Amino acid sequence: MKLKVLFLILGFLFLFVPFSFAQEQKVDVNLEIIPHEIRDAYVVGDCFYYKINFTNTGIEIINDTFTISVFNPSRSLIDIPRTYEIFIEPNSSRLIIAKGGEENETAIFPFDTSGDYKIEIKSTKPIDFYRWINVREGRYIRQNKKFNYFFDVKPRWQYNLWKDTEEANQKIIEANQKLLDLTIDLNEATKSIKTATWIMVSVAIITLIIAYKTSKISKRL
Repeated sequence: MKLKVLFLILGFLFLFVPFSFAQEQKVDVNLEIIPHEIRDAYVVGDCFYYKINFTNTGIEIINDTFTISVFNPSRSLIDIPRTYEIFIEPNSSRLIIAKGGEENETAIFPFDTSGDYKIEIKSTKPIDFYRWINVREGRYIRQNKKFNYFFDVKPRWQYNLWKDTEEANQKIIEANQKLLDLTIDLNEATKSIKTATWIMVSVAIITLIIAYKTSKISKRL
């Protein structure tokens, strides 16, 4: 009887062994939004695609299916969700580029309206997605099974206003630099004039002294 109870206890403990040795599955996510026309901002009227680099930072193999969806500011799907078979060994990476309808095609998504767009990544297993905000300071965002990434799209008029303001500021900076250069040149010219004036005065004084001494010598003779 005691032996049976002992086996029951051991069997119960063995049930928890896999859980005690199970390791967290971790993936670092580096996501890049790439516009087609305008490179320094996301602007209505342009279009884009994404690149996502997944890095397995855990000690277990990542073997799962990820579903990636793109939403506009009204939270409507821009296109059908894309599914990717993901197999990543520890300390290895997998790069995903938005795939199109055919093989080797890249999907392009439109910026139809301004506001916050969202890219959602979903796994079927309890994988922790990490997005690092500041590696040096150890700051990150962790999301389990579902990773959300938001980015803002400007209306065209706001972008044009920003560029005009940036251009005007640049012209002011250039004008100030030219004014500074002109001031430096004037200062240098003023110093040169002062130096030339002192030289001319010195030559005049020396000339007077020589003329005076020459005159005295002539009178003696």
